[in-house]
Amino acid sequence: MVNLLIFSRVPTDEVFTPTTTAKRNFVERTSVNNRLRNALSTPGSQLIVYGESGSGKSSLLRKTLAEINPKYVTSRCNASTSFEELILDAFDQVGAYYVSTKQKGKTKGVQIGSDYRALKAVIAASSSTSTTSVRVVPPQLTEQRLGQFLGIAGYCWVIEDFHKPAESVKVRLAQTLKMFSDMSADF
Repeated sequence: MVNLLIFSRVPTDEVFTPTTTAKRNFVERTSVNNRLRNALSTPGSQLIVYGESGSGKSSLLRKTLAEINPKYVTSRCNASTSFEELILDAFDQVGAYYVSTKQKGKTKGVQIGSDYRALKAVIAASSSTSTTSVRVVPPQLTEQRLGQFLGIAGYCWVIEDFHKPAESVKVRLAQTLKMFSDMSADF
């Protein structure tokens, strides 16, 4: 019979995390971690991390991303996830904005004044002109625009549970990721 006593200042639910990613109990797997680090450091690379449910895929990816590139967005899939939902989710997380109106203005002013003992007199005249520019068409929320926004911001896009959506969604995502790969030289 073995008696085991564990004294720890860490709450048990922070060590044993079967339903969430590991934070305190991450187990280093040097060869796997190095291969993932190298792949994530290669511009334009696209990775599929696969394995049994609960085997530590998300923990491994998040820890490695935090080490080499802390900026990433995560989209999660389920069986009913559409391609458009994934694209809009990524746009929303990147939080990119564009300027819809620009104003240029000039103000001219002239003042003439005089002081004589306790009396002050000022004559002022001014005029102003301004020009407003508005985009004819707002930026389109396309896959290419998402690639530009992710690239400019230096983000990595993590797609969780890629295997769950319909085959047509996977095909469109694969084509989009190929486009991102082609764009990687620009960012």
